[in-house]
Amino acid sequence: MSIFDKFKKNKTVVERINFNNNYMQLDGMKLEFPLSIDDVISVLGEPEVIHEEREISYIFHDVGMVFNTCDKECIYLKHRKAYIDEKHNIVNVSMYFGDKVESKWREKVLPNRVCKIDLSLNERPINIFFKHNERTGIGDFNLIYWSKQKGVYYKMGNKPNAPISISYNPPRPKSSEVRDYTIKKVNGEVLKFDNLNFKLSILQILIYDLELLKPYFDVYEFAKQYKEEKLNLDSMDPIEEVLNYFKELPIPKKLAKEITVINMDGGDEIYANIAPQWDGEDEAFDVNDISDEELKQFPNLKKAMCMTSNPSRINEILKRHNILYQD
Repeated sequence: MSIFDKFKKNKTVVERINFNNNYMQLDGMKLEFPLSIDDVISVLGEPEVIHEEREISYIFHDVGMVFNTCDKECIYLKHRKAYIDEKHNIVNVSMYFGDKVESKWREKVLPNRVCKIDLSLNERPINIFFKHNERTGIGDFNLIYWSKQKGVYYKMGNKPNAPISISYNPPRPKSSEVRDYTIKKVNGEVLKFDNLNFKLSILQILIYDLELLKPYFDVYEFAKQYKEEKLNLDSMDPIEEVLNYFKELPIPKKLAKEITVINMDGGDEIYANIAPQWDGEDEAFDVNDISDEELKQFPNLKKAMCMTSNPSRINEILKRHNILYQD
């Protein structure tokens, strides 16, 4: 009897999960990321499948877990040289620990039961303290503990009392090219912005997601080239010199047609380069206003999910331009 046959007979009787470097272990079964849903099904049985615009969610109700794919084109994995094939596209796992099933952040579909599986990291008990919504690197993973109260530290332990999410985040391969961060004038028309944080959401797509706007910006390379003074790379606040760089960086108007969906996330690379130690706790990068003139420049933009502390205002603006707002 193969190990897969063993798990098929006990699909939802999983007692322990361990995350280590780039793989997870469900009891004795090792699953390397990016995951294939076929491998997960062989251990946990058949899930409820929810197809969304940019991803697929696989909900395993009996164990209180949800697996999510990356974007349909697997751009995220391809940029990190971690792409295997179109089937290996799962990069996120959510486990709904706690006394009852509660959402992490406004999810539309939740599992029916809480997760009661023992959890470990690198084969060790989890003796780590987390704040609400704090992102912590564990090997090739980012882990977020969705604890109840902001500003309070919790010791996670092997059975957390709130949901956690773990995202596969392999490092982007280092480039041997020497990038020039001197801002150069663009031939032709450029996009105009009234709100810097909105511009940053566009730059995330063009520089990091689609790699259409050069150079790829790396704050550590930038700091080495910056001659005026030493930059503080340990601050949780945005680095003013980096913000100024992005503020002045011209975007050719011809690239506007490439923007079809905005999907802001606190883990986006642009924010990690503006504020390397930022924990996502404040509203530093919230988009709380967008001018009509800004939006008119993006004729193919159909949907936007924005980090904002003024969702009604953003929804109102986007609706005027027939753009679907997702909170």
